Amino acid sequence: MMGAMKVCKLSVKDGERLAQRAKSVPSLRRREALVHGDAASGYVATLRTVEALAGRDRVRAEGAELGADRLRQARARLFFGWAAAMSDPLPDSVMDETTLLLDANPELQLEYMGRGRFQNESHLPTKKNELLALDHALGKRTYLFRRINAPVGELDERGKHVRDQFERFRTWFNEPGVRLVISVGGGAMRMFAATAVLRAIDHLLDHDRSKVHEVWGSSGGAFLGYVFSNGFDMRVVDEIGFDVYNGRAKQLINPSFSSLARYTAANAVARARGKRPPHPFEAWADALDVKEPPSTRKHPKLAYFAMATNTRSAEPIALGEEQFIPASCRDILVACAGRDAMCASTSVPFLIPPHRGITGTADDTWVDGSITDENPLALPFAKWLRERQTDPEHTPSRLKILSVHLNLRMSESAVMNRIVALPLFRRTRLIKHAGRLLDMSLDSKTYAPLKILASVPGVEVLTLKLSLGWLGANSVRDIPAAMRAGRSLEAWKILLYANGKQQLFQAPNAVVGLPDR
Repeated sequence: MMGAMKVCKLSVKDGERLAQRAKSVPSLRRREALVHGDAASGYVATLRTVEALAGRDRVRAEGAELGADRLRQARARLFFGWAAAMSDPLPDSVMDETTLLLDANPELQLEYMGRGRFQNESHLPTKKNELLALDHALGKRTYLFRRINAPVGELDERGKHVRDQFERFRTWFNEPGVRLVISVGGGAMRMFAATAVLRAIDHLLDHDRSKVHEVWGSSGGAFLGYVFSNGFDMRVVDEIGFDVYNGRAKQLINPSFSSLARYTAANAVARARGKRPPHPFEAWADALDVKEPPSTRKHPKLAYFAMATNTRSAEPIALGEEQFIPASCRDILVACAGRDAMCASTSVPFLIPPHRGITGTADDTWVDGSITDENPLALPFAKWLRERQTDPEHTPSRLKILSVHLNLRMSESAVMNRIVALPLFRRTRLIKHAGRLLDMSLDSKTYAPLKILASVPGVEVLTLKLSLGWLGANSVRDIPAAMRAGRSLEAWKILLYANGKQQLFQAPNAVVGLPDR
């Protein structure tokens, strides 16, 4: 049963003084008021707000309570949708401030949009005047909310749309008697946008990952696949992302020029001394284990395959653990440790040395899986098809693949779009056409198998294609923005390929944000 909430009643003089003082605090200027009331009815605030704003001044505050009924009525007007499910939960202190704001404004309804502030006002999820930010007094973070323009107790059009989409996804993911496969493509720092999708999968499956039969990944997606399949909570990836963003993880390689320069120099020194340095993504795996050791993980281990490119073969090959490779697939799946499979797939040519000596085969040199298959689709289908032929009794008759496409394309480059807009290049259109041809050559590797799979009875592919509005390939400064964008449904173009057709689930309206930490 919901209890009462303790608050402070202030005199008119003290209430006005604290309200004015809050406006002078830089961190609170762009946030919603924390002191509520007026000269006629008096003022009220949380104890934390009074203590933070009063400082050494004496303030006459009378203890009071927000009764259980009022507390329940206020919080009933706070909605948690898609963005909230993908974001950090509201801290108790911010929940108290939000509750008091709702109690002071009986007609106000809010949807929690997660922590962070939007930096690109052309891609907001709603009108700018319908967004508000909150934090507890003197807090350094921003918790974003959207005003719901609908009668009390009802959702507006956007809220209804998101709710309905969520139920469609839940139905699709939880259909019994199918093989459910998750496939995450490559995309450098954009991979941090996909953590929200994997959080969403946990939510849609009621946190039961055993419903997922296999996890596939390529390049950066191979790292995320390794995390998900090994039972980690996806929050640990966000934590590592913030560590890299804030410069607290110098030992972890990232695509920035400074990090690559440090790694290249250290690697050259080690080789000059006759040593073979460990693969740089070993350190990423070690950081994961420190944040969430195996004994603390709540999710089961899943079958995991990482696309990897053999330097002497153009054929698509995936690496995985021996226990997950059926005899019928040994020409397309090669056995090795899961960690080695992830490291091989993240070995970007010319930046990270190839991963060698991990499979015991004759040609045992492996590089970035995105070279042969950026978004794994063909091999998961081929594996299922062969298992249907050799073991039909234990292989589901239907296959569903969730394909997360991080869309690392020239069309997403803001710099390229500005160059194309220059008078010289606008007339010739040479740069624009060259970029488009490059994107088409990359997309064709994904769309061709998509069309084939959509024509096969019993096979469905749900694709999520990211739309950020910037390239975000090598800057760690883009990590928080990618996280914010990935947590919004509007950032993804969602299509279902089945029965020879494609059905639009969600059109993209990229949301660009910058969480603070």
